This record gives sequence, structure tokens and C-alpha cells, in this order.
Amino acid sequence: MRIIPFDDDFCEYLKDNPRIKRDNHLFKTKYKKLMGLRSWARHHYSIFLSDLKAKHPEIPQLAPHELRHTYGTLLYKAGTDVFTLQKLLGHASIETTTKIYVHDDISDVEKNIKRPE
Repeated sequence: MRIIPFDDDFCEYLKDNPRIKRDNHLFKTKYKKLMGLRSWARHHYSIFLSDLKAKHPEIPQLAPHELRHTYGTLLYKAGTDVFTLQKLLGHASIETTTKIYVHDDISDVEKNIKRPE
């Protein structure tokens, strides 16, 4: 298990969720046990994708791991340092974070070049 911080908007969304009110767990199986990755992927991820597609049709359908890459990349581009990103993504090695999840494109490289005066 991993603790992941949420922003205020997401906390507000969760506050009224009946599953949270019942026992502080959002994702459970039909047998009321904590949900594993396979169960979540089959059921909740398809619901999540449907909701996302309805609200943002311009976003392509992505696999869960692609969303993880996107999450890491967007946080990095927004200014999150790689050490915080490493902890959020649960990597033991900073190299994993920088080599796999921090994708610089050519515009990032050009922007960061210090030009001599």
C-alpha cells in the first residue's frame, strides 16, 4: 500500500462518496475486501475511462501505466522536483524516475539552454 496525497478538489469529491463514509476505503471487491490491481483494472478503470472520455473527448484512451507516465511527466513539467516525484511514484532509485518518467522533448531542451550573451 502507498499513501498518495490528494488536492482539495479531489478531497471534496471523496467526502460525499458513500463507500468512503462506510469504512474509509474507496475500492473494494463485491466481497468487501480491499481490491487488488486486477479487479480494479477490470471494473473501475473502465468506468474511469468512460467518465474521462465523456468530459474530455480530446484525451486519447490510455492504459493505466501510460497514465502513470503522464502523471509523472506533467508533475515534472509543472515544477515538481524529481525527488518528490520519486517518492510519489514509489521508486527506490532516482534513476528510474529520471530515465523513465521524466520525458524531455526538444522544446524543453531548447527552453533550458543558456545562450551566451
